[in-house]
Amino acid sequence: MFNPASSIFSALLGETIPDLRPPENPVAPTFLEQHQGAIGFGGAVLLVAVVFLIWWWRRPRLVSLVPPVEVARQNLFLLAKLPEDGALAGHVSRVLRNYLAAALPELSLAELTPEEIAAQLPGVAPWLAVTVKAEVITLLRECSRLKFSSVPVSVTLKPVARAQQLVEQIESAREAELRKQGVNVSGEGRR
Repeated sequence: MFNPASSIFSALLGETIPDLRPPENPVAPTFLEQHQGAIGFGGAVLLVAVVFLIWWWRRPRLVSLVPPVEVARQNLFLLAKLPEDGALAGHVSRVLRNYLAAALPELSLAELTPEEIAAQLPGVAPWLAVTVKAEVITLLRECSRLKFSSVPVSVTLKPVARAQQLVEQIESAREAELRKQGVNVSGEGRR
């Protein structure tokens, strides 16, 4: 085939352009080019799986609403079988504090000392009898004293029985106050 530019160039230099060699083997396609469809499908499946797992971990859980009085009763029943010592006093104190925080949401949710509970309890539960409030504070103080005492206490405090009695007294006063306000004991309004 005649190419004027190549013939002028070769004529000036006195060279001839060699004939073209035959083409070499073509470059093999890359892995991505070979498996493009499978990689795209696998990536889409992986993305869907990650989105599903994120949804699964963040979904709202069904929570069984056990009344705080039932939780306190069950825990105190289990504690009644243990020997009376500092550990038991600590557990009784924790159960009573958790019950108070759940039954009286006005109490702050932080771990309160007996003195802090004594300061907050009169304003939080004016419907609760003064004797019950005083007994709650006394029991919490005695439990703290027994829990942190390095000397074994010879006097039996019977913290579990006293806590059970206090929980029942608080719950009956709480139910009476809720009925007086026109609210069901379960927390729902009247129908």
